[in-house]
Amino acid sequence: WLLACLDDTTMSRSSSAQSNHSLHSQGPADLSDVEKSNPRKIPAKWTEEEECTLVLFLQENAATAGDGLNFSKRYFNSASQHLKDKFPNQHGGEKTGNMCSSKWTSLKEEYFAVVDLKKASGFTWNDEHGAGMSSHDMVWKEYVKVWYYNMHR
Repeated sequence: WLLACLDDTTMSRSSSAQSNHSLHSQGPADLSDVEKSNPRKIPAKWTEEEECTLVLFLQENAATAGDGLNFSKRYFNSASQHLKDKFPNQHGGEKTGNMCSSKWTSLKEEYFAVVDLKKASGFTWNDEHGAGMSSHDMVWKEYVKVWYYNMHR
C-alpha cells in the first residue's frame, strides 16, 4: 500500500525509462539458463495467527533482544522452527529464520507508523477502519511521503 501512495516523481528514480541500455542489446536471452540458475522461491504467506505466534514467541525472548528488540539470527531460526511445529501445513513458501526476521521488521515498521499516525495532528485511528482515508487522499499522500522519507534517511 505504501508504494501505491507515493507519486510518480518519487518512483521515477528507479524507472527504466531513464536507462540508456536496450533490453535486446546483446540479442535474445536464453531463458532456460536463467530458470536453472535462479529458481524463484515461493513467497511465504502469513496468516494473522502465524504473525501473532511469531510476536508472542519473540515476546517471550524479548529480554535477550535489547532495547531495540533486535533479535539475533539464532532466535529467528528458533521462531521458524516454532512456527513449523505449531503450523505443520503452512501456506506459501517456508517461513525460514530470514523470513521471520523480515516479517518482524515489517511488523515493527507498521506498528511505529500507526503510533506516529496517532500522534499526528489532524488524524484519527481505530483498529477496525485504520485512518479512514483512501490512498488517493492528498493529505494521506503527503503524510506517507514525509513518513517514508523520515524512516529511510
